[in-house]
Amino acid sequence: EAPVAEFADGDFTVNENGEVTGYTGTDTEIVLPKRATKVGENAFKGNKKVTKVVIGKNVTKIGANAFNGCSKLKTVTVKATKLTNIGSNAFKGINKKAKFKVPAKKLAKYTKMIKKAKAPKTAKITK
Repeated sequence: EAPVAEFADGDFTVNENGEVTGYTGTDTEIVLPKRATKVGENAFKGNKKVTKVVIGKNVTKIGANAFNGCSKLKTVTVKATKLTNIGSNAFKGINKKAKFKVPAKKLAKYTKMIKKAKAPKTAKITK
């Protein structure tokens, strides 16, 4: 099987399937590229600069450990309404005061998924 082609989109590395596989920037506020459909495993793991992330409408999956150890990550805005999977430990080790803002219609479903992905117990999830 041929490797999936990856190319830069600003400071993001995105493969041809629309999966964000890495980030080389130093911004504290990150808005995923519009064409992103998945946040890859370990994509932002251990990023100590990021404080805010906007997960766009087209994202359907967040990979395991995607934001693991992003200790300053305090604000996660989920615009996606077709999110079906958040991988294990995706939000482990983010800031204890983290706030998740999710679409109103998906509040119950996403709350369950975010908690399962090891978001801090003290994190707030609102619509």
